[in-house]
Amino acid sequence: MIVKIDNTLEKEFWQYVSHEESLNLFIIGYVENYGFSSQYQDIWSQVKDGNITSIILKNKSTLIIYSFKNNFDIEEMKNHIKNLDVESISGKKCVIDRLISEYKNFYEKLDNKFCVLKEMKEIDFSNMKGYKIENAQEKDIDEIGKLLNRSDYKVSKNYIEERKEHLKEGNVRAYFIRKNDTMISTVSTGMETSFLAMVVSISTDKRYRGKGLASYMVYNLSKELLLEGKVPCLFYNNDIAGKIYHNIGYKEVNEWTILFK
Repeated sequence: MIVKIDNTLEKEFWQYVSHEESLNLFIIGYVENYGFSSQYQDIWSQVKDGNITSIILKNKSTLIIYSFKNNFDIEEMKNHIKNLDVESISGKKCVIDRLISEYKNFYEKLDNKFCVLKEMKEIDFSNMKGYKIENAQEKDIDEIGKLLNRSDYKVSKNYIEERKEHLKEGNVRAYFIRKNDTMISTVSTGMETSFLAMVVSISTDKRYRGKGLASYMVYNLSKELLLEGKVPCLFYNNDIAGKIYHNIGYKEVNEWTILFK
């Protein structure tokens, strides 16, 4: 049975997502920021024999599925999500892999390593003194989107508008570096909770790669988050990026998969 979560199920919800708090950063963040139900957000739980087997969260065009024991009813899940208007479905790799044994309504599958940072390594960035990290404002998001698109990201108009909205609400932060009035490197948080933060949109213009800019940006944002008492998390799906993050101190804890519809 799939039921809408409201304040009467709050205790059960928090107990369930606390099994893997870092993996549930987006779910926790959305609920902290927008509650259990809003104009653009709905949350459901799948229940069997009185116990939660999965959590389903829809925020605008994003759908996130979480199942601690991966024991959700696939057919029931498929029937529930098939008519939802979303652009992506994401969750633990084992959960999404099980879902797509029956659910085929997607055109691309992206597997990522999921990492957390508890303790930073010391890195010498004295060679970066000529680069100034600037705090992005809402007016800078379009330019950040263009940089991401130049750097092999797939950035939709919806993504840009959502980033502007989240930045305006104060739920995320973004930074960039310019050279000769051109934005050449950027990093952001995609979601923040009271104790966790997802580091996203890590990108450097192809002409300026190999200079350590990505390391510099991620290092400074991660340090800022840790000083605020927030555990930084991130995804990656290529070995070059992985090496950068491991050198900072990030450690893999799980795998995360995104389906694009």
